[in-house]
Amino acid sequence: MALPRAAAAAVEWRRRQAPPGCLWLPLLVLVLTLPHARPCQAQMQSPLKGAGLPPLETTEIFVSAYLDRLLRIDEEGYVWEAVMYFYISWYDPSAYAQVAANTERMWTDPTYVCKRPCSTEADQFTPDDSASTGGASVDAQGWTSRGMKAGSVVREVRVHGSFYQPMSFQNFPFESFDLLLELRLMDPTKMFTNNTMLLAPFHMFTNNTTIYGAHHPGVTMQPSSAGLRLWTLGRGDDTASWRAADIRLERFQGSMSSWFRENSLLPSHPRDPNPLKPLAQQGASANAGGYRDTTDQILGVFITVERFWKPSLINVVLPILLVFMLGMAVFVIDKSRLDIRLEVVVALFLSLTTAQFTIQSHVPTSSYLVPTTQLLLATYCFLFLVSLESIFVFYVLRWRPMRELGQHRQHAARRYSQLRVESGQRRGLARFSVFGVAETQRSSVAWHTTPPPPPQQQQQQQRQAGQHGADSMERAWHEYLAHHLDRIAAVTLGLGYSIATILIFTLQSGYIDLFAENSAFLTSDG
Repeated sequence: MALPRAAAAAVEWRRRQAPPGCLWLPLLVLVLTLPHARPCQAQMQSPLKGAGLPPLETTEIFVSAYLDRLLRIDEEGYVWEAVMYFYISWYDPSAYAQVAANTERMWTDPTYVCKRPCSTEADQFTPDDSASTGGASVDAQGWTSRGMKAGSVVREVRVHGSFYQPMSFQNFPFESFDLLLELRLMDPTKMFTNNTMLLAPFHMFTNNTTIYGAHHPGVTMQPSSAGLRLWTLGRGDDTASWRAADIRLERFQGSMSSWFRENSLLPSHPRDPNPLKPLAQQGASANAGGYRDTTDQILGVFITVERFWKPSLINVVLPILLVFMLGMAVFVIDKSRLDIRLEVVVALFLSLTTAQFTIQSHVPTSSYLVPTTQLLLATYCFLFLVSLESIFVFYVLRWRPMRELGQHRQHAARRYSQLRVESGQRRGLARFSVFGVAETQRSSVAWHTTPPPPPQQQQQQQRQAGQHGADSMERAWHEYLAHHLDRIAAVTLGLGYSIATILIFTLQSGYIDLFAENSAFLTSDG
């Protein structure tokens, strides 16, 4: 989009040797930007890099950031890719005259060749020899219809890059966090303060008063406007699984010595000429070797992203909840059919194990248990408790018959032991009698033919009838107890699982502050 001629469509800035009045573009460095490239290709200059020194009139720069397109968020590589537009504006009353003179020279001098053509306008009309890349417009008349101050300069830079940062998915799938892009300001006026020489190329100067002829207070970076979309048109999602919900700009003061001091696991060597982690610290602004501290202005571009939770709810959470609901159906099966109950529990357990492999493909891998994995473990525990409850209720229901069966088994074991002892005694005392068989037969016949006394038989029948009534009451009590235990267990397990599910996704959902622990390095100044 070309700018009107009133904005000096033919633009060129030549760096002048005299610092006062020169056009200056602050050095903004993308410290979190490293595009995927081979090592030799990754050695690139910052797209926001500038050149020169600021004039005395330039005391503030204003940075606007627009997310034009969020391309992807790699949950395995912890990398995100986006197209960003940055607009940097400042005040320089000498820019317009210099641009006009250089433009006229380009048109009239055929030997003149521009070194840095701008990218937002026609190359042959917009040379820019003071900035590395990007388009800059004096007075910025083409950006808005009114309100532009004379002498204003604006620069547009488009950045398409892949950025890496730590990420946390501990609230999966109902999660939200910030993607951070940091811009660091290098203020050249701070290179010459307190008569201290910091850069060798400027060894002839001792402070900025010597350079400017007056004291320069320095340049302050101010956050300005921001947006989530600029030139991208059309409906639909920007990227899979995520949406950009908000964007904000925050300015920080970052102490370089504090940064290295907090992040260095080993101290610097005692003879290191520029120790990053000195063995001793001499005050807050100097290290052990007397090197001065550097405090930079950092602009943080925070892009809040939210996950699309509906696909994860259907693909991950819903299968687990279906297994739970089928597990509750076990309590409908007859309590006496322990075999059927256990078969259903085992089938659900195997189904959940099979579904786990599919579920894990939708869950990010991390050092902590995400809520869906916690729900999966809770479902395993639920099925295990259902199986234990079914076994316990079955034994309560069959307690009387199983106790009698145990007593019969114990009596049979004692009788078997007794018979073995008697058999051994008979084998040790062998007796031979011709009347042995006849005596045995007679005793057997006598036992079968001898009737019991009638009074004792009646008493025994009465005792058996009373015992049968007591057994019936005990059996009914155990059936009643098993029924209520089964119902109480069903309500308790179902209610407990439901409460656990609600707590898992209620306490672990929403926004995650990824940068709360970085307060030792960055101090917000509004």
